[in-house]
Amino acid sequence: MLAALTGLSFTAAPLSAAVIYSDDFSGSPDDLNGSAPDIGPGTWIASNVFNQDGSIDPNPGSATLAFTPADGTVYHLDASLSGVSGNGNWFALGFGSGQSDVIGTNNRFINGLLIGKAWMLFRGNTDGHQAFRGSDTSGTANGVGWSALATETGEIDMRIELDTTGGAGAWAATWFARNPGDSSYTVVRATETLLDESINSVGLALANTGIDGTVESFSLTAIPEPSAAALLALSGLALMRRRRK
Repeated sequence: MLAALTGLSFTAAPLSAAVIYSDDFSGSPDDLNGSAPDIGPGTWIASNVFNQDGSIDPNPGSATLAFTPADGTVYHLDASLSGVSGNGNWFALGFGSGQSDVIGTNNRFINGLLIGKAWMLFRGNTDGHQAFRGSDTSGTANGVGWSALATETGEIDMRIELDTTGGAGAWAATWFARNPGDSSYTVVRATETLLDESINSVGLALANTGIDGTVESFSLTAIPEPSAAALLALSGLALMRRRRK
């Protein structure tokens, strides 16, 4: 049936994103660990350097929510940061393997308890922002500097798009950033296939004691691919319109 309709031209209506997680960090100055996001199941697993109001107590650590991607979906992982400063230190956003509420350098997408699989960091100065495709043992595998917005400091919106529509072994990521208030994102690292797909968390991380800033918002959304039934329906509609002309 689909083969018989090949060659027809039609435009599908855009599919609305489904919110999996969302948090605007409008809570108290208490520790983030154990608190629930505004939208989404479960609770944050976080070292006590992250607070419910988005403020931080600088130390190396992470804040993650449990999440396992499924094939056939495009995911957008977003974070908005403000007031970021610190000589060579950074905030990070990413898809990872593992979760930890411990303060320590092994718990921030690098290795050990939380390994980054597709993640990006924003430094407090112009030493160079980076994006990574982590391996099974090292989150810093295959890292490159941002190809755009490299000199931005202070405020940033970051986005990682994870596309699983290619199926197992072909998941791909694209890294984006923009200045808050801009209407569109800029690709800062082009689409590449992941080195390792063992993702079971999403979240944030801090480099060390020399960083400051505030997390304004965090979200994870999904845009499902059209089902075969939806494609058939759309193709049939296009065929009927064609016959009426």
